Amino acid sequence: SIYFLTMASKSMRAVCFELGFIYHYGIHIQQDILKAISYYKEASSIDVQYAKNNLAMIYKNGFDNIVKKNITYSIELFNEAINKKSDILSMYNLAHTYFYEEMMNAYFDKTVDLLIKSINEKFSPSFELLCLVLVKQFNFDIQSIENEIIKRKKDLNDDHMSNSIIQFIKINNLLIKSVFDRFYKLYKHCTFIYAYNKKIVYSSEIKNQSFPQKKKFKKNM
Repeated sequence: SIYFLTMASKSMRAVCFELGFIYHYGIHIQQDILKAISYYKEASSIDVQYAKNNLAMIYKNGFDNIVKKNITYSIELFNEAINKKSDILSMYNLAHTYFYEEMMNAYFDKTVDLLIKSINEKFSPSFELLCLVLVKQFNFDIQSIENEIIKRKKDLNDDHMSNSIIQFIKINNLLIKSVFDRFYKLYKHCTFIYAYNKKIVYSSEIKNQSFPQKKKFKKNM
């Protein structure tokens, strides 16, 4: 399979995405992150958003001592996938980057916009991350959070979504710092990449060598 994919990639650069993931994860072969990057870049050059997202995730986190963390390049790739292909994972992952890399002061509005767009596409992890973003940005002040949601209400396709955000924050006691800190820690490594079959998988599981099966998050709220 590797042989035929490699031969196909010479004339069909889109196939490079599948090869990139195979080397990224090490499916039936030795994991080789540099080969993965090379193939992802080939696919990215023809605007395959799956490759752009996965490549961005490699540079978002770095990879052992082989690839240095490069947030600037990661953000550039996420933005390319969003602007050219409206990629939902890149929307979420870019918002996650702004949030956890302490870039909220400069990118708060964009972070919220990205999460709302992906929520409208039924990507459920964006809902929880948006709640964390609002609580932290407004320093646990529920009235300020509600005011922000009212301001954004027209952007949400679901008329009940604004109430659901407030309910989620209150029911899970996110306004209590100790509870917020637990959620904050939980979502810190909750980022996503595309597998070779375009299925969505947790990016953290690539490093842990534990390939996820039949994840429930899909695109359901």
